[in-house]
Amino acid sequence: MIRWSISALVSSVLLLICSSSVAQTKITYTLTQVGTNNSTTSTFVIGMNDEGNLGLTVATGSSTSVYLWRHGQMTNIGGLTSSTTFVEGGELNDLVQVVGSTLSPTTGHSAAFVWQLGHAKELPSPANSSAVFGSNINLLGEVTGQAYDESFISHAVMWNHGQVTILPEIPNSQFTQPVGINLQGEIVGVCLDENDTPSAVIWRKGILTVALANAMPNGLNDLGQIVGDSNGAPFIWEASTVTALPLIGTGAVGSAESINDWGQIVGTETTAAGVTEAIMWQGSGSSVVNLNTLISKSDPLRPYVTLAEGTRINNVGQIVATGNDSRLPGFQQYYLLTPHF
Repeated sequence: MIRWSISALVSSVLLLICSSSVAQTKITYTLTQVGTNNSTTSTFVIGMNDEGNLGLTVATGSSTSVYLWRHGQMTNIGGLTSSTTFVEGGELNDLVQVVGSTLSPTTGHSAAFVWQLGHAKELPSPANSSAVFGSNINLLGEVTGQAYDESFISHAVMWNHGQVTILPEIPNSQFTQPVGINLQGEIVGVCLDENDTPSAVIWRKGILTVALANAMPNGLNDLGQIVGDSNGAPFIWEASTVTALPLIGTGAVGSAESINDWGQIVGTETTAAGVTEAIMWQGSGSSVVNLNTLISKSDPLRPYVTLAEGTRINNVGQIVATGNDSRLPGFQQYYLLTPHF
């Protein structure tokens, strides 16, 4: 019943979002600051699900922790031991399963884990690995991450029902990292060759395909659409077709960071004058808008905050973005943008 209710909510909200008249003229966003970045604490939003729950990695001094953020309430999810000082977060799904990395109580090396309902379970590490990190999880509980071998070369790995598999990579790859896994089990990632040239790759049922050479992938949705950038030019990839995404300013560069199942894309643009601002593409890239122009005029943070990068967007149109508050110069903050119609 809960899943059906969520699906109904997603459908009704996105029908409004995808109406051209609403999308272009009526959507505004309110801002909620998430966590704090200052001289003693660094907060990073590393995941968001369709219910607006966030995963945070918070560093204070030499200690790093993962928090689950729900409606402004933060809960430290802990690690595999009670006294660990290193817990790094990854994504979370709609079942509020959080993937991350921490020190294994058995090996002492970094290991991947999945947390749910107050309990963290260690995922098995590949043989002869020196460090393992969990990064992405889909609704089926399939997990992707990285495993570093004894030569400290990074390999992409997948966990399915507790079984770990090292994924294939391009010849002479020196670094491979997955960046997303969708409901179909498709995994998108990046491989760097011996010259550190990136390729956007996709794995389907363990088979590797190079989607786009000399490109950095950043996001994947359940339709198999990939977004990213190639030498400062944002793109969307679908069914072997690459489409360049427009930017607002002449001579600007940018990057597409996240795409939802309705074709809304968020990212960043840096103008020819060096000004960086968060942007959003509608209709799978057919139009682009500066997110700062969509902040509600009545929002109390609007006079102070400039959004710099859209990092995530979920299927109800909520956005995570970084920004700067003029009252706290020098420290970039994270914000949750909630749409209103």
